[in-house]
Amino acid sequence: MKDTISNKDLISMGYRPSTANAIIHQ
Repeated sequence: MKDTISNKDLISMGYRPSTANAIIHQ
């Protein structure tokens, strides 16, 4: 299991792209 999550993963989980970016870059 990978310990990092990608933008694509977050979007597929229902996040908006802008939200996914914010989560990844916090």
